[in-house]
Amino acid sequence: MRTGKTTTSSALAEATQLHHINVGDLVKAKNLHDGWDDELDCYIINEDLVCDELEDTMEEGGNIVDYHGCDFFPERWFDLVVVLQTDNTVLYDRLTRRGYSESKLSNNIECEIFQTLLEEAKESYPEDIVLPLKSDSIQDISTNLSTLAEWSTEERGIMKVIAKQSVPPQPTVSPSEEGKIETADSQSHQAKKYAEKKTPQLALNLLYHPHQSHSNPSISSNAQTLTLALAMPKGFGFQPQGMRAYSLLSLNDLRGKVPRKQKTRKGRGIGSGKGKTAGRGHKGQKARGSGKLGFEGGQTPLRRRLPKRGFKNPFSLTFQVDIFSRYMFGIINHPVGLGKIAKLINAGKIDSSELITMKTLKDTGAIGKQIKDGVRLMGRGAEQIQWPIHFEVSRVTMRAKEAVEAAGGSVRRVYYNKLGFRALLKPEWFEKKGRLLPKAARPPPKQKDKVDSIGRLPAPTKPIPFFTEEEVASSSST
Repeated sequence: MRTGKTTTSSALAEATQLHHINVGDLVKAKNLHDGWDDELDCYIINEDLVCDELEDTMEEGGNIVDYHGCDFFPERWFDLVVVLQTDNTVLYDRLTRRGYSESKLSNNIECEIFQTLLEEAKESYPEDIVLPLKSDSIQDISTNLSTLAEWSTEERGIMKVIAKQSVPPQPTVSPSEEGKIETADSQSHQAKKYAEKKTPQLALNLLYHPHQSHSNPSISSNAQTLTLALAMPKGFGFQPQGMRAYSLLSLNDLRGKVPRKQKTRKGRGIGSGKGKTAGRGHKGQKARGSGKLGFEGGQTPLRRRLPKRGFKNPFSLTFQVDIFSRYMFGIINHPVGLGKIAKLINAGKIDSSELITMKTLKDTGAIGKQIKDGVRLMGRGAEQIQWPIHFEVSRVTMRAKEAVEAAGGSVRRVYYNKLGFRALLKPEWFEKKGRLLPKAARPPPKQKDKVDSIGRLPAPTKPIPFFTEEEVASSSST
């Protein structure tokens, strides 16, 4: 026994003849989880699926639901939250007998020393409906059970139970906090007094949360809090209207962490007090807007006083990069290596028996989707090329070309202008517009010695063989 949550849940269900729902069993039976957490030794509960499963049942009332934690269900479901607390020394002995690991044990104790779950209950629900009860012994549990059973018999309220495991020892409490800690008798009297204010004809709900992962690890993996929460069933007392009656989250339930000052709307009529001149007064420099950026009152601005520095080459070319270098290192002008292409071939993404063009590299993810001036092939990982491969790229290094030709392949440098690149990479764009593919453009004079041929459109699948001077001469003579 730890806080007596299971005992209280079962006994209360038997005494009140209500339907007992164990969320832990429900999660296992209907697979309302996202897997198993080995570190916390528990299921990772899917909160949305659990809420959807219990929505209709909670609206009907008359249920006892066991769960751990108090920020799980919407506030509109409950009217009272009772937190069961256990002394740290008692809690330590109970968890030790349960075989908890040292780290899990210390997390539980720290969670209770700092009143983590009690504070979370006050943040999740209005503070005036959060009621802590002591649960150190069987006598305390019996007192709490009799109070809740009498309450449910007289008022028939819907209750939620969330288990919390401990309270700090009484001697360590500061004088300013002494009023927050009450004895079991006074707390039971307070709960009974609170019940007398409730509207009769309510149904009882008890909730117990087993271990699960929350946003706060110290809460999800440690504490065992038992909370009783009252929720109005349909047909009694206040009921949410409109969309709030069908939603687990409402705009009026959202509360900011920090108070915000309301923004003043100016120039929206004299009745607001900030219309007409909008608080700027009449005329003058302060009634006007700001000047132009960089204007210094007529003197030569700084941007004109400083000399121009640097040089930008208008003829420079930017070749495409591989995706890893672009997004991991922010490198813009980074070429593609043979090693990366070899990995894609081994993975089956590139067919080495066909011609590898720049469209092939783009479609397989070897490079990014935006190609500005072409693709440069580098020799990084050249030792991985052991079979003949044929390329058509914009530029190639000597090492890469020698490695490819040594394996029996070929590399041809081809030229495409901007329109040619669009036709090569996205030929469907022209078909969608009802246009024909353009003819390949010739390279400018300054790039003729840097390319081997004009690019072909549409994207070719077979390479053009290179002819030696003797073959060209023999063909011309015949």
